[in-house]
Amino acid sequence: RRETGEPVIAPTAIPHVPTWSQPDWLAFWEAVIEQFASATTFIDGWEYSYGCTQEFAFARRLGIPTYDERGAPIDDSAACHFIQGAIAEIRQRRGSTHQLERALAALSGEPAHPFAEASVS
Repeated sequence: RRETGEPVIAPTAIPHVPTWSQPDWLAFWEAVIEQFASATTFIDGWEYSYGCTQEFAFARRLGIPTYDERGAPIDDSAACHFIQGAIAEIRQRRGSTHQLERALAALSGEPAHPFAEASVS
């Protein structure tokens, strides 16, 4: 806010709503982004969060500029690279990557690979 003088919507300032599921939160943030955002900024590590990756893809579809926390633009290619890195790290730790793979597919325009997690060795 100090750097741009623009209002900032900080997701961590929104209280937890116990009855909301992840789709409820995604719908809420998409509405906020669509109605109020002139730009979006993603903090380091956003690529590990399914919600953040969905919000990133949504902002890009609307043509809303996307930046990292230092103010550098994040384009689709860089975002895909970041998400692919997160998927590789999570697989290495034998974690579930299904949701991030769906987000990556949505962003890259490629179909999701439903059995990609089975290839973990």
